[in-house]
Amino acid sequence: MKLSRAKLRKLIEDATVDAYKDSEQRVGFLTMIQENLQLPFKTHVLVSRCSSNGST
Repeated sequence: MKLSRAKLRKLIEDATVDAYKDSEQRVGFLTMIQENLQLPFKTHVLVSRCSSNGST
């Protein structure tokens, strides 16, 4: 899925709307990722096929 610049700006704004410090912005991004990332997923990194199961 390719994002337009406008869509990317909107996602960043949504994640950091009430964040004033860098640490608050990072927490905003983390929260958005935790709430929206669907695991497991498959993707390509460079030319290799990869998958994630959500483990850390």
